[in-house]
Amino acid sequence: MEGPPVDHGPPAARHPPAWLRAEESEAGIQARVLHPVPGAAGLDQARHHPRAVPRPGPSRRPGRRGGPPASRGGGTGQAHAVPARRGSLDGAGRGRRGRRASRGPGSGRAARACAQRAEDRPQRALPVRFRQEIQALPRAAGLSFPPGSPTPRPVLPLAAFVRIGASPAPMRFPSRRRRRHRVHCLVKERVPMAVGLGPLSTLHPVPGFELGIASAGIKRPGRKDVVVMRCAEGSSVAGVFTLNAFCAAPVTLAKQRFLGEVRYLLTNTGNANAGTGEAGLAAAAQTCAKLAELAGVAETSVLPYSTGVIGEPLPVAKIEAALPAALADLAEDRWAEAAAGIMTTDTLPKGASRQFVHDGVTVTVTGISKGAGMIKPNMATMLGYIATDAKVAQGVLQDLLRDAANKSFNRITIDGDTSTNDCCMLIATGRAALPEVTQASGALFAALKQAVLEVSMELAQAIVRDGEGATKFVTVQVNGGATHQECLDVGYAVAHSPLIKTALFASDPNWGRILAAVGRAGVANLDVSKIDVFLGDVCIASRGGRAASYTEEQGAAVMAQAEIGIRIELGRGTCSETIWTTDLSHEYVKINAEYRT
Repeated sequence: MEGPPVDHGPPAARHPPAWLRAEESEAGIQARVLHPVPGAAGLDQARHHPRAVPRPGPSRRPGRRGGPPASRGGGTGQAHAVPARRGSLDGAGRGRRGRRASRGPGSGRAARACAQRAEDRPQRALPVRFRQEIQALPRAAGLSFPPGSPTPRPVLPLAAFVRIGASPAPMRFPSRRRRRHRVHCLVKERVPMAVGLGPLSTLHPVPGFELGIASAGIKRPGRKDVVVMRCAEGSSVAGVFTLNAFCAAPVTLAKQRFLGEVRYLLTNTGNANAGTGEAGLAAAAQTCAKLAELAGVAETSVLPYSTGVIGEPLPVAKIEAALPAALADLAEDRWAEAAAGIMTTDTLPKGASRQFVHDGVTVTVTGISKGAGMIKPNMATMLGYIATDAKVAQGVLQDLLRDAANKSFNRITIDGDTSTNDCCMLIATGRAALPEVTQASGALFAALKQAVLEVSMELAQAIVRDGEGATKFVTVQVNGGATHQECLDVGYAVAHSPLIKTALFASDPNWGRILAAVGRAGVANLDVSKIDVFLGDVCIASRGGRAASYTEEQGAAVMAQAEIGIRIELGRGTCSETIWTTDLSHEYVKINAEYRT
């Protein structure tokens, strides 16, 4: 377990917990395991539970129950197992009946146990100032306890004590006769849930486009983490890619190849193959070459895509070993399985599908995407694959995708970070019995454009709804701008503001933070006397100040909702832009503190 920060200095003299950390013996002290916290009904049982307690010397004081403890001064630092006595919390509460043991920063078994995560790896605690009450906490799944320990009832959540340099809050038991008890802690655990995002709806198969998944075990054995997609011969392919200068090796290769003939798309999760230099390019090319060999196509007709941890070598051998199974799994109805196969920190698979009829022929547009963090405009930590059976010339298809992306994937932000691996591909297989779309005009083009836009917007909004730690889905609408760019500048200033995002999480109608963000957006000659700001339908600010009719209760009612609209009227022109974002929660910090990007 991790010790105190460096700036805390050496352990205080005659401080038992600090002394234990300074001189503990791995052979003699079980300090790296989680110990049960007894409930009220289990206090008597706790008397007989052996614990490893350090005693600094071999001297014994006779007449003490369970064996005489040694004096606290000097000694060998050996540990002896002694049973806990009634009223003792063993380093976290009272050292002896009626006397409170001295306590220092992070001392006690509770602090040590709660610094362990479920994966049994040390974590540095985070400073959190909130104090909330949790009742009847269930046993957390995946925790291990010393052999022979009584089953605890209940167990504190692993994030119960997270403040560095402070003693854990005491457990309070109102009555020994009650089976349920209260535990005072510093953090209330949240269960991450996507905002307004449910199971996948029907994803219609696209004639001429097949998908197959397999397990390479890149990060976890048995996980389906390789997805192969096959395009029918003669398909047109369009793509938009990340603008991050450190774009990943597969992005570089895909950008070089997608304008030629494309037959296969190869995606792996768990490893981004980014920040890997020339070796990364060679690894991406090697996996493409292996797939081309197995499929009997040209190597340049295979496009690679990767998502996951940055800076680690691509496990080429694992991916190559999974390719035969992925090829054998190819089918037109595997969209849902592929949506799950490309997930990383996502909590739910994401997909959307539309169909329309033109001249008696049904045309299908279906897509899937992944992404939950490192989300910012200009393609934001996401992979998207959309296919249609319409026949479209490559140039028209590229314009169609670029327009759809600018109104969807390039209008979302969660944390303001742009990924190294973002790609969105649009494939037209041409299997529908309709004429080829060669111009950006006509009824068929208009219907196809609308279907692609709807699918893209649904996929983009699903990414935001499943944003890491998100509890609110927020629409920021900016109207009355002189240009579209200044509308975007204002919208992103609001959507990226940590102060606004934390206020959203707290359901706090702090309208002053919104005004401050609008004012710093860099709009030239902005006249604040013309600006109105709305939360939902409630006008909260007008003419540069608080609206006369606004009440705090009105704002609080809007902020309490899971889906919130922020509307800003600039009064400068006719341009408008819309951006989708989330709040910023404790869970976001936890996820990104524990997940290696």
